Amino acid sequence: MLRSFILNRSGNFAILSALMLIPMILAVGFAIDGARYYKARAHLQDAVDLAALAVAASDEQDIDKLQAQASDFIRSNLAVNTISSVELASFSGDDEEITIGVSGVVETTFMKIANFNTMPLQAETVAKRAPEQTVEVALVLDNTYSMIATDPKTGETRIATLRRAAKGLVEALMPDPKPEEGTVSLALVPYADHVNVGAHNKTQPWLALNGEERTETGGGNRVCTEKVKTGTESYCKKWPKKTCTRTRDGVVESYSCDDTSQTCLEKGTRDVYEQKCTGSDPWKKTFSFYGCVGTRTSGSLRLNDTSPTVKYPAYVEQSLQCARPIIPLSKDRAALLAGVAAMTHQPSSYVANTHIPSGIVWGQNVLSPAAPFTEAGAYDPENTSPRKIMILMTDGDNTLIHNSSGKHVAFDSKTAASQFASVNKDTVDACAYVKSQKIEIYSIAFMVTKPEAKEVLRQCATSDAYYYDASDAARLMSAFSGIARAINQVRLAR
Repeated sequence: MLRSFILNRSGNFAILSALMLIPMILAVGFAIDGARYYKARAHLQDAVDLAALAVAASDEQDIDKLQAQASDFIRSNLAVNTISSVELASFSGDDEEITIGVSGVVETTFMKIANFNTMPLQAETVAKRAPEQTVEVALVLDNTYSMIATDPKTGETRIATLRRAAKGLVEALMPDPKPEEGTVSLALVPYADHVNVGAHNKTQPWLALNGEERTETGGGNRVCTEKVKTGTESYCKKWPKKTCTRTRDGVVESYSCDDTSQTCLEKGTRDVYEQKCTGSDPWKKTFSFYGCVGTRTSGSLRLNDTSPTVKYPAYVEQSLQCARPIIPLSKDRAALLAGVAAMTHQPSSYVANTHIPSGIVWGQNVLSPAAPFTEAGAYDPENTSPRKIMILMTDGDNTLIHNSSGKHVAFDSKTAASQFASVNKDTVDACAYVKSQKIEIYSIAFMVTKPEAKEVLRQCATSDAYYYDASDAARLMSAFSGIARAINQVRLAR
């Protein structure tokens, strides 16, 4: 029996199969766990890349807060039960780039048979925070009277919100207080009824002043006779004034007016005296160029920057009748921030109405390498070196149109509808010319309610993705922040 048992071969296959099954199971297990490992590593790399891009695009500058943002972003973007013990292995950041290193582990399944319970993971990435190409940006910003209106949620005036938003954009694009060697140049073009090119430019060949700067005097020879009674008259003492409303540059405001619906509070007669005078009191009038310019009227030159030898009409006036001066393309962060802080809805005693096309044309002028301003680089057909960008913002409708001399005037009551349509068309056509030069246009409608005004701005934008409908202060801040991130061109370096 013993000899028969030894010679029996009937169970060899089962034994050999059992012996071979262990390495086969391990091989399959290693393959399955290996596939899970490579999938998890790719997943972790994606999460780290996205976190780096998000942090690099953040407005936050505090390094500890940025690190916390990165950690939260990575954890929130990892699929459940894929990777364990995830933590930041390294983190560094500055104005130029964000570097993130992450570690974690993948728990094994079949490999536990061989006492391999986990597999370590690592991922690292670098995201560039600042652009490497030259960028030229023109901020074409509404400084009209309607910017006095307030946000019903915050009580802040529109102009104050605009100052905050523009300040944030300048600081985001020029994070270094001394960015002389930076790649971003900014220009500021405040506009209202006219644009201010700066009083110091009065002798430039591209300006045609409508008169000489001068001081006129006269009078001083007034002589009056003694008052003598000439008769009597009836009078009607009016009731106290009431509050009326009127609309100026789209803003409804209150003012004191006579109550014409009431009869006389008091009636009577009074003596009338007459005093005859000759000559006049002394007077003095000073006419100066404050920087205000109008629209060129030859052909379609009101819509573009071609033919720089054709002059712009400039106005010698008794007081400032336009917005704050343009700041041409500059890397002077302090000067640009000061210009933003000085923006106002009423730069003088007049009410500033709205002519959007002039703002667009002078935004084009600061981005053009040709006169009037020559700080810009030559146009690049691909708009990459330099990359040229215009940011156009307004809070409402056009309320002015150019006349035959280039001055911007109120609509005529009889033809207001057609004039309104005409100046809106000028706005869209001016934007079309800017875009024909391969310049990108971001347009922002700030608290604009009229559909036709929004449509004009939407047509001005490079695409719908470049158009922002900012219905309140928070959305305006978000619009400027989003544009700053887009301009900064956050990207992965490795």
